[in-house]
Amino acid sequence: MNFLVPYLMRWNSLNRSRYHQLFTKLAKRGHTVHVLQPPSTQNTSDTGFMSISETSQEGIYLHDIEVNPRFWNTNLPFNKIFKKGYYCFLINQQVDRWIKDLSIDVLLFYNLALYPLSQKKSCFKIYDLGDDHTELFKAELGLLHYLGATRLVETLMIKMMRNCDLVTTISKDLEKRYPVPSTLLSNGVNLTDTHPGEGQALRAGILQTSKENSCNDIHEPIATDRSVYPLPPVRPIVGFVGSLEYFIDFDMMLETAARMPNITFLIAGGGRQMDRIVKIKQEKGLVNLHLTGGLKHSEILRHIDAMDICLNLFIKSPLTHAACPIKLFEYLAYQKPVISTRIREVQNMDKGFLYYADNAAELEQAITRILANPQEAEKKSALGFSIVQQKYTWDKIAEEFLEAIEKNRKV
Repeated sequence: MNFLVPYLMRWNSLNRSRYHQLFTKLAKRGHTVHVLQPPSTQNTSDTGFMSISETSQEGIYLHDIEVNPRFWNTNLPFNKIFKKGYYCFLINQQVDRWIKDLSIDVLLFYNLALYPLSQKKSCFKIYDLGDDHTELFKAELGLLHYLGATRLVETLMIKMMRNCDLVTTISKDLEKRYPVPSTLLSNGVNLTDTHPGEGQALRAGILQTSKENSCNDIHEPIATDRSVYPLPPVRPIVGFVGSLEYFIDFDMMLETAARMPNITFLIAGGGRQMDRIVKIKQEKGLVNLHLTGGLKHSEILRHIDAMDICLNLFIKSPLTHAACPIKLFEYLAYQKPVISTRIREVQNMDKGFLYYADNAAELEQAITRILANPQEAEKKSALGFSIVQQKYTWDKIAEEFLEAIEKNRKV
């Protein structure tokens, strides 16, 4: 099959999205994937608009959309929304030509601004709910939400989904969110990308940096009404990977770092919250907090391998309750103990392999429990890895995706 994907980032950006993973697998199965992408720009904090390489893969063809460079490289209020809206406007104007010239069989899109694509009759149309887009608009629009914009968004969302031949969703929560039949298509991990052991040299460097930062500021573990947590011979690393966005609960992590100075806390990734995190790090004197900035996906995986405990922390909201975080599957692929916020979709997937924390006190308790009970943590991690192998690999998800297309094309 020939697929067309209007992509809202640079294909070779730092971000390895659901669509990058899924369509890479489809190309390896012999399908042809045409990706429409916005041009690169350095004038933004959104790492999705920045290419890190120009590497290509057999079966995947990248097509840059021409934009007005003066507009594209100017920072504006609501910059992310305006840039993506402008890019989507251009896609809507040009998509008929792409469908015809490339002999497209299947068109997949995932943004409300591409609503006109749902009305095309010349190919099979898929709308993918990779996030709760109504809630995303609410968060990004700010005051405009209170002027009725969100109700309009939801009305258009439902109409667009009904226009499509197939709707896929990442979570059970989203399946229930909209009154349109959909197919559950989870996120996952590519196990061939994970190489346990490759992060150990990196780990040694992080620990050396932590030692140097704290050599003049020696701390004793903080005593609480529980027993003082026992530290293993080597200083533990507790970490988070991913985009630094407003829906991640960095305040919980930073408060816990202040409570547990003898543990190294690691944030691997870049994004719009970086400046705020750096400011808090300086204000609190968090010499035990290590920040990497934006990283390639291979480096993200090496940082996971360097961690002892992994964090999946979200600010609770309708948006995050419906989230299916890719980082969770990557953590589990490395058989790491994972502490997560109690968000509904994560709890739906959990079969007893996760620890939970909704505030700094609970996070401190969970870290303490893991360090004090390594055998329990190892058992949970092994269970999580087993379930990922069975259900949450991109190979399996790609197969389910193709089955859903074939089933709905016959209807």
